[in-house]
Amino acid sequence: MRELVRPGRLVVHLLVALAVVTMIGLGVWQLRVALPVRALANPNAVPVPLNEVSTFGDFLKLADVGVVVAATGQYDASKQVVASVGTASGPSVVSTPFAVLTPLVLPDGTAVAVLRGGVEAAGSAPAPPDGQVRVVGPITDASLGLRVSIPSAGDGGLTRPLSTNALLSAWKLNLRDGVVVLSSQQPASTSTSMTPPDVSAVAYTTESGVQWRNALYSVQWWVFALFTAYLYIRYLLDTLRMKVPQSA
Repeated sequence: MRELVRPGRLVVHLLVALAVVTMIGLGVWQLRVALPVRALANPNAVPVPLNEVSTFGDFLKLADVGVVVAATGQYDASKQVVASVGTASGPSVVSTPFAVLTPLVLPDGTAVAVLRGGVEAAGSAPAPPDGQVRVVGPITDASLGLRVSIPSAGDGGLTRPLSTNALLSAWKLNLRDGVVVLSSQQPASTSTSMTPPDVSAVAYTTESGVQWRNALYSVQWWVFALFTAYLYIRYLLDTLRMKVPQSA
């Protein structure tokens, strides 16, 4: 045992430990490169026109999720729905049990869903303002932990996670893909019974898909670290075995 703690051997121990830690770190780095990077939407970002992000008949691109957009139109109060708040994977977009979703009908006749805020009771959702409004906020295709009621002839209604398809079933409009989480509106709403949504809860992905080559590199580095540690521990055990005197 004394042989293993000699100054020269200690240096070797430290070098091997440093090599193993470095390989583990390289594996973690490669894994971070491999996985999609997610961040939170910036409510203070300069908005881009909705037409540059979401067009009728096309799906919202992954790179456009979380982009702050601006759109001008009129709310259709007759189509307004109240979604129940479930369990979200991240921060909740509203701090209340229900969220208010209203279609904004655009000049070309298409519409986009706007999450206007949250309410404590399903029946307390205020009507949207009349006339033309300009809305600004990040757009997303995520359910945000919300569920909307869908009319059904079989059982009188059912709930589905929030999505463009779910709203399309409820609204029967020429609906564009995505939901705009309202951060500001002109003219501003005068209603005090609705809690503004937390737009920073909208996450976007800055890289699309898993980079499998980098994922394999991370596994490779961890295998190297494990193999190096195994060989060195085996070497130390063999060294100790040779130093133990054999009994006659």
